Amino acid sequence: GHPSKPCTPRPVLAGVQENEL
Repeated sequence: GHPSKPCTPRPVLAGVQENEL
């Protein structure tokens, strides 16, 4: 995730913790 931006967990990135938005 990002400290300044909201991170949303994506099913496509199941292996990753969350999507870097």
